Amino acid sequence: MGLLPPRNDKLLDLVGSIYASATEPDALPQTLSALSKTVQGEFAQILTLERGSGRVLHSCISDAGATFEKAHDRYVSQWAALDPRAAWLASLPPGSVARCHETFDDAFIGTSSFYQEYLIPLGFRWALAGVLDSGPDTLTAIVNVRKIDSPPFEDWAAAALQQLLPHFQKAHLIRVKLEQQAAAGASAVEMIRALPVPCLFTDHAGRCVERNRAFEEIMEAFSVQLVIGRVRFPDSDLQNTWETALSDTHATALGHTFAATAPNGKQWGVHLIPSQPLPGNGEAVDAKMILVVFEPKAAYGQASVESVALGAKLTRAELEVATSLLQGFSAKVIAKQRGASVNTVRSQITSILEKTGYKSQRELIAAVGASSFGNSVFSIFQSNPLQGIR
Repeated sequence: MGLLPPRNDKLLDLVGSIYASATEPDALPQTLSALSKTVQGEFAQILTLERGSGRVLHSCISDAGATFEKAHDRYVSQWAALDPRAAWLASLPPGSVARCHETFDDAFIGTSSFYQEYLIPLGFRWALAGVLDSGPDTLTAIVNVRKIDSPPFEDWAAAALQQLLPHFQKAHLIRVKLEQQAAAGASAVEMIRALPVPCLFTDHAGRCVERNRAFEEIMEAFSVQLVIGRVRFPDSDLQNTWETALSDTHATALGHTFAATAPNGKQWGVHLIPSQPLPGNGEAVDAKMILVVFEPKAAYGQASVESVALGAKLTRAELEVATSLLQGFSAKVIAKQRGASVNTVRSQITSILEKTGYKSQRELIAAVGASSFGNSVFSIFQSNPLQGIR
C-alpha cells in the first residue's frame, strides 16, 4: 500500500467524527476505524491506564471484524496484564505521541511473551500512540497498530496523531460532562415520573430531557410539538411567553410562573423551578436545569385580581391589563391584544403598581399570581426546591 500523509479534508472529517463520538459513545469504534485508516494502520485501540502502574483498566478497539474481536477478548482477559506498551505509555506525559520502534528494539521483541505469543501470531507488530489526561488516577492511550510486514509508523503519521490528540482530549471532557449531567438529572427524572401533574425537565439549552406521562395531556391540549427536543407551542404569543420564562429562569436562577389557556378554554399555571446544586462542588453541570410543572386551574388569578382591583380602585382597563400580566404576557403582547400602543400599556402598568403598592411587575405577579393557586402540588417545590439534585 502507498503510505502517504492524509489530506487536510480527511483530517477535518475525522475531527468531526471525534466530537460526534463524544455524544454518541456507540460511534467510538467507527471513529477509531477512521483514525486507523488516516495513519495507514490496521486497527486502533483506546486503553484506560492506571497512572504509575500502567495497569489496563479498560480497552476498546475499532471495528476489526469478528476474528480480532475474539483476539481482543483474549487481550482483556489474559494479555493486558503482560502488555509492555501499557507501562511505557503510562510513563509518558499527557499530550505525548510516541512510536514503539523507538523504545522496543528487535532484541526486546524477541524476549517478550506478549509480542511472541500474542501480537505477532496475529500478524501485528508496530504501534503509534498518543496519551491523554483522563482523570486524577488515569490516563488514556490511543494506540494505532500496523502489520508485521508493514514499515514502522512514519513521522507524518506521528504528526497527524499529534494534530488530532487535542480534539480527542476535548471530546473526552465533553463526554465526562455529559455523563455527569445525566447523573445530575437522574433523581429529578425519577421524581417527575411519580408526579400526577404534567411535568418536564429541561437542560441548559431548553431541551426536554425527560417528561412524565401526564405531560401528554399538555401536548394534546396545546398541540405541543417537540422540535429537536424543544417545546413548541403553535400559539406564537404563548411560545414567546414560554421562551421568555425559560430565559428569565436561567438568568436569575429564580422560579417563574405564568398562565396559559388552552384552545379548549382550560387554564394552566406553568411553574419553572431551577435546580439548586449543593454548594462546594465547583462547577455544577445541573446549575441551569429547570423543572417545569403544569398545574390546572379553572380560573387562574381572576378572584385574586378582582379583590386587589377593588381595594386599589383599578379601572376596568387596568384590571384587564393586570389580568394579562398575571397570565404571563409582556407589555408588547398585551398592547397587541388590546389594540393599544406599548406606551399606553406601560403607563397603565405603572398606574397599577402605584395603586396596589407593589414595586415591580414581578412582585405583583409573585404575590397575586401565587396566591391564586393556594395549596397545591406546586407548594411542595415552593417550600423545598430542587436542592442537591445530581
